[in-house]
Amino acid sequence: MSLIDELHLAVRPILLGSGEHLRDGLDLHALGYARTHAVAGERATYVFLSKRA
Repeated sequence: MSLIDELHLAVRPILLGSGEHLRDGLDLHALGYARTHAVAGERATYVFLSKRA
């Protein structure tokens, strides 16, 4: 049973040197999620993930 059916992420790139990527090591497909759409805004990209049926 999954507790999260939809996930909305606001991704804002910041260049400060090295760091960890948000989705490193995550296999969203294996977890049962798919990106439904993404919207590029002025200061961020909005990514929408939904649980696959």
